[in-house]
Amino acid sequence: MIVDEDFILVLDSEYQKLLQFNKEGSFVGEFMKKGRGPGEFFEISSIDVNENRELLILRNGQFLDIMKYDGTIINSIRFEKTPVMARWVTPQVIALFYPYSSYFHNDGYEISFINMEGNILKKALKRQIDNNEKRGMGARIRSGRNTGSLYYWNHSCDTVYTISKSLDVFPRYVFQHDDRHIPVENYKNSNFMRSDGMYTVEFYSEWGDYIFVFVVYGRHGVRVLNPRYNLLLPAFYP
Repeated sequence: MIVDEDFILVLDSEYQKLLQFNKEGSFVGEFMKKGRGPGEFFEISSIDVNENRELLILRNGQFLDIMKYDGTIINSIRFEKTPVMARWVTPQVIALFYPYSSYFHNDGYEISFINMEGNILKKALKRQIDNNEKRGMGARIRSGRNTGSLYYWNHSCDTVYTISKSLDVFPRYVFQHDDRHIPVENYKNSNFMRSDGMYTVEFYSEWGDYIFVFVVYGRHGVRVLNPRYNLLLPAFYP
């Protein structure tokens, strides 16, 4: 879950242990033990680290621990409205994600920004609330960093968003239903609609100039794209 120079964390979901290793891969010890108090967990939703070597650990459905690498707890925040994932935007600001359809538990917003004390600074991506949606659906989301910026995508939306350090959220790329990928400035925003019942984007990730998209389009495949050069590589089918 975390690989940062000489500090490596691996979540063993079968035995519910968060294990620490050094840069050589040697086992150091259990970083967190199973339990329900600060510094303990029975479920971990996400982990992130900032440039100050401080950890965000979203645990037990409603707690966010801010910790140092030595296990010292800086702060532990409890939420009434449970996010699915937490990420550092800056060393002082945290983004909380409430993807479709759990966003309506956050007053219809998909993202909240908080400081290290848990105070809400801003909310973004307002959605139309549908009270018929079941909580927890659509939790397959991806967030990462590429060229210094944070990106965010969830599988029920065709748009990949950039989150800036000034807390602006704007669309970067949009998936079209013929599995092409085009810059968002050439696209007219619309709601996500499946064209044939077989198409969906399962996963999205970035690395350097390349975008990797795992799609179901009659059969599973991986599309590799380079938007800078308007390049679509052949699909890989396992």
